[in-house]
Amino acid sequence: MSTWPSKLLDRLLFSFLAHTRRSRPLERRTDSVLLVHFAHIGDFVLWLDSARAYREIYPGKKIVLLCRRFKDVSAIAARTGCFDEIVVIDDGWRHRAASVVRMMRESYDVVINARLSRDLQSDVFALAPRSGQRIVPSSDRTLLPARWIERSDAAYTRVVACDGMQTMELIRNAQFVRGLGDGGFRAALPELPVSVRPAGLPPAFFAVCPGANNEANRWPADRFAAAVDVLTEVLSIPCVLLGTAGESGIGRSIREKSRAPEKIVSCMGRTDQAGYIEAIRAARFLLTNDTSAAHIAPAVKTRAVVIQPGWNYGRFFPYRTERQGDEAWFPRPVCAPLPCRGCGKDPTTDGDCSCIQDRVMRCVLAVETRRVIEEVFDLLGGMKGTKEVQDVDLDDDQEKSPGDVRRGRI
Repeated sequence: MSTWPSKLLDRLLFSFLAHTRRSRPLERRTDSVLLVHFAHIGDFVLWLDSARAYREIYPGKKIVLLCRRFKDVSAIAARTGCFDEIVVIDDGWRHRAASVVRMMRESYDVVINARLSRDLQSDVFALAPRSGQRIVPSSDRTLLPARWIERSDAAYTRVVACDGMQTMELIRNAQFVRGLGDGGFRAALPELPVSVRPAGLPPAFFAVCPGANNEANRWPADRFAAAVDVLTEVLSIPCVLLGTAGESGIGRSIREKSRAPEKIVSCMGRTDQAGYIEAIRAARFLLTNDTSAAHIAPAVKTRAVVIQPGWNYGRFFPYRTERQGDEAWFPRPVCAPLPCRGCGKDPTTDGDCSCIQDRVMRCVLAVETRRVIEEVFDLLGGMKGTKEVQDVDLDDDQEKSPGDVRRGRI
């Protein structure tokens, strides 16, 4: 999705649609609102909190969600009850032009591009249909430089001011909803409806989701193995690895590097989207560097410890809402306190190779195994039957050797 043909195609399609949008006005009222939300699963789960407000803002109108086949979230969306119709388009660069032509035949009273980190692809599909109004929140510069954001803003009827990347995403989504007209809306944790628990899960377990959208975001397998070895021994419950089939390689590495692989159950690639969510719901707690899993956890009331990259610190973690009582379910981020924390520049998209070491972000590599284990036991502190680790003494060499991470005390 980030290849040069894809980017070039988006620029060409955007330029064409921005130039012709005034020649394709809405000819009649349709009593429908199109919500364009192209995002990864975790971002979509976060957005669901604000999605519940659109029926209040546009009463009596048909609420239509447009999502893309890449990172398809339609199964989650269909179970929320927030949308009257869900349209999934093929956004592969070879089929994108045909999908745009398909959307150009459609008409909506209002089109809303709900992305806070806007990209040209979401713009393209927001500009394609006929519409009387096109609304968008102000964007940060994560995916678009300032000059393209200015061009993008000019293509919309209205740009609603929202805070930048240093403000948590739930709050920014709420600001957009209030700007649309629901002045009483307050950010809260999203909620995902219960589905069927997948077969094959142990009666009691903790979950680890070691995959991530990009290899550079992944905490090393040996450190996951070191943490899992300590946790399975001290808590006396197994670990269940969750993720997609494409992420199963890191799951195998964790089991290979573990001293007790028999205590690790791999379900990677064995659950569908609903099963993945329900496995996280069933877990005693979650340890992850995958933001999708990290955002699902509070939505299903599972406590979580998250190994967080530093570049987007403040945007996704630490969590903030505007409702009292949510704090009990906030994921706990472990983020290395580097001087560049919160820089706002994703090294996997802006080409800054200086932030990558051994194919992993420096801010991810800087998260110590000891610190992660301590955060898990602090999270579980006070729970009946929990054993405590007094000391996990890791030097730099031991960070890479999971077998040395074994000392604990009841």
